[in-house]
Amino acid sequence: MRILISTGEVSGDVAGALVAKSLLVRAPGAELFGIGGSRLAAAGVEILRQTNHLGCVGFTETFSAIPALAGAFRGLSRAVLERRPQAALLIGNDLFNCLLARWLRRAGVRTVCYFPPQVWLWRSLARPIGASYDAVLTSFPEEDAVYRARGARAHFVGHYLCDRLPALDAATRAAARAGFGLGAAETVVALLPGSRTIEVRELGPILIAAAAQLLAGDPGLRFLLPLAEPRFAAEIEALVARHPFAGRLTIVADSQRAFAAADLALMASGTASLEATLLGVPMVLLYRLSRVTMAAVGLIRALGLIDAESVGLPNLLTGAALVPELRQGNATAQRLADTARALLDDPGRRAATCAALDRVRPLLARDGTIDRVADCLLAHAEGLPWPATDEVAAAATPELLPSWSHG
Repeated sequence: MRILISTGEVSGDVAGALVAKSLLVRAPGAELFGIGGSRLAAAGVEILRQTNHLGCVGFTETFSAIPALAGAFRGLSRAVLERRPQAALLIGNDLFNCLLARWLRRAGVRTVCYFPPQVWLWRSLARPIGASYDAVLTSFPEEDAVYRARGARAHFVGHYLCDRLPALDAATRAAARAGFGLGAAETVVALLPGSRTIEVRELGPILIAAAAQLLAGDPGLRFLLPLAEPRFAAEIEALVARHPFAGRLTIVADSQRAFAAADLALMASGTASLEATLLGVPMVLLYRLSRVTMAAVGLIRALGLIDAESVGLPNLLTGAALVPELRQGNATAQRLADTARALLDDPGRRAATCAALDRVRPLLARDGTIDRVADCLLAHAEGLPWPATDEVAAAATPELLPSWSHG
């Protein structure tokens, strides 16, 4: 059995690696190949081209990646015609994987989409997107409802992070702090500039400068900065060296352990914000795209094709402003430092945020998510039926669905 896996950024590489491991347990002789990063390779997938560095958001932001993505498409298409995989798992990487899926289906390869284009932005195109795949595996109940309503063969499998990130308890928090050499009484702030090159370049300086301002006002603060990829180390180290942190900032490798130790997270909007949510960590989100991209989003909103102005997953999932978002011109070091300081100075507000974040897990939790994805993929590879319907999480009642999922 041969299975193609296609990812285009770090979050997809992480999820794809977990699915690959499950696949090889279920089908030990399976041949897995495709495009992705080091995590997929370590899980036993033959990587034809590294693509983690190509992850991007926005319209103009994508232009620079087009030549590399075109090369990846050509390489994949040749490999498909030579190896003839029975099925393909396409994770994230919205436009690229939609186009690839349509080509694969014409080539006779069954296609399974995992983490489809987010409906807060792509709702108006959900019908043609869903039609690109034999199955669309959704992680959010609202997303599932939108794709189903537009004719996609969608199945709610829950979010795998719920399986991997149990709610924090005092012992876990203490162990995480001890692992970083932090005292129980210290105030700890996690800084996450994102996993995409453009995020690190645009948001990294803002986060580091804001941290320096916070430290100037409170020399007792400690900072943890998890690196999404080792390739960002030199750039981040250079940014840190510009400010007098005097050993108060530590660059680390594990975002989840950093969250477990943190009182507050300052971060790029993305999958990591869901990690923080599930671990009950208050956060401030940053989001900055090109003017052209934001003008296009504004036009789409004006046409009524999307409702949401929010970009943060905890806010989108609940339809409430649970955590602050600093977008575009508001995403500055000064505003970030001021917003963070207000939260750090108000333990009651942080506690209330933690309690509100607890609303998210019941929406997404479903045991064995990764194994469900693997089972679906193997069923399609073997030409076997897979359940045509799937129960949506009981907590996903209409009153909990935010406005961007309606219509």
